[in-house]
Amino acid sequence: HERNRYPESRLLPERMKYSWEVDFLKARGDWDSIYEVYQNREKKWGDQATAEHYLWASIDLRQSDNKAHHEVAVEYGQKAYDLDNKTPFVVANYVSALANVDKSDEAHRVAEEYRSGLSDSEVDKNNLEMFNRMTSSILGVDEDVNSP
Repeated sequence: HERNRYPESRLLPERMKYSWEVDFLKARGDWDSIYEVYQNREKKWGDQATAEHYLWASIDLRQSDNKAHHEVAVEYGQKAYDLDNKTPFVVANYVSALANVDKSDEAHRVAEEYRSGLSDSEVDKNNLEMFNRMTSSILGVDEDVNSP
């Protein structure tokens, strides 16, 4: 009934699995399966992949205790950044992923590149404030740095 009534419903089993699969695997600590899930999803996304797809894959894999997964988190973080280098959450995640694999020079470079691309608009000032809040402990930078 639900499939005929609303084909895009989140109540359909395959959509529920997609939404909860990674959370279930995280609760079990099954990082290798999470890695496989994202590898398979990336193939399905193809050219339709968005920065948000890669952002969440990177965030999830950064939590793994497997160093190889951290490297993949950097790759996904970079793909998200390549698709959207204006959203502070995307950039902050990429910076965090780089710092997580001891690439602090690259993390600082990306942070400075982001800051230098901001204007004096109110929106960019708010984005900078969010970005600094998210990255201050990672980069060792004072949160009050409010100039691009």
